[in-house]
Amino acid sequence: MGKNVFLITLFSSLGDALIISNLVIKARKAGQCCYIAHLNNPHILSFLPLDLRPFAFNVLTLDGMVSLVRALSAERRKGSIVFGLQQAPGSLRGFFYLSFMKKLGTIEHLVDQNLYDADIIIPATADYILNIHLDQISVLSGMHIPVEERSLSLPDILHSSLENTQPLLVGIHPWSRRWKEPAFVWPFERWVSFVKDASINTNISFLVFGRDPRFDEFRCYLNEHLDDAVFSRISFRHVKNIKEMTGAISRCEILVSVNTGAVHLAHALKKKMVILNGPTFDFWIPKGEGVRSIRDKQARFNGSDRRGGNMHFPMVARIDVSDVLKGFQELI
Repeated sequence: MGKNVFLITLFSSLGDALIISNLVIKARKAGQCCYIAHLNNPHILSFLPLDLRPFAFNVLTLDGMVSLVRALSAERRKGSIVFGLQQAPGSLRGFFYLSFMKKLGTIEHLVDQNLYDADIIIPATADYILNIHLDQISVLSGMHIPVEERSLSLPDILHSSLENTQPLLVGIHPWSRRWKEPAFVWPFERWVSFVKDASINTNISFLVFGRDPRFDEFRCYLNEHLDDAVFSRISFRHVKNIKEMTGAISRCEILVSVNTGAVHLAHALKKKMVILNGPTFDFWIPKGEGVRSIRDKQARFNGSDRRGGNMHFPMVARIDVSDVLKGFQELI
């Protein structure tokens, strides 16, 4: 009988690229072969070691799609069993893509957490997206991944950017790629209130970092609305790439951020975090003793990542400053 081969869809951005690359690396260490189908993700190659980069295919291009079909067809001819796994929680786009690949004969079984139309259903039992997928591969392959091997990690190439942690340096990352949507951003005035309240502890300093187009606007806003004594305790770093972002996070003892790729980088660095969550699934949120997950108490429904414009669903913009400050104070 041939080996097991897994095709994993990656249809999102930075944080998910880190998670899926970790999945591929850990599966390879356990003797399993994984391919990645992504939509021109700019980050995936930053997280994969050189020997695994040929297994990631940009299926938005004809060349990438054809190359992936050829690679998987070759695996099938060698007798391998090829499974198609959607990145959790799954989507119609992912299901139709894997169904198309099955029609082409490149995958044999479509795997899902709960989709009735899948060939194999493996309900999620873990509470974090990386471990949900590791469990799927474990069930299908019979491999065992010990607990100590299940934590999120960064590739060696990024470790050269790490800086020493400064005690009581608080990282502030207000940015989301959907910065125009109240569901995913915290208003500037609430950040000001948080900094004012947190700075009562005179030992605390702050590092605002990111690469958002509103970076300079945010700096000016803080300068205008904070007194000089507090503003002088804030440093700013406009990062241009993942390596610089990782370096900035590594300096901080605690990160306060909206739920975006930065929190997964911080999770890999084992940082304490206060995470402001909008309409996001719980298994996308890092877990741990040093993590405080803050939600919108006014939301009527949990909602999903695609329901950011409905007032019934969670909105980062409505999160109370007092809730963020409470979570922060529990960590210092």
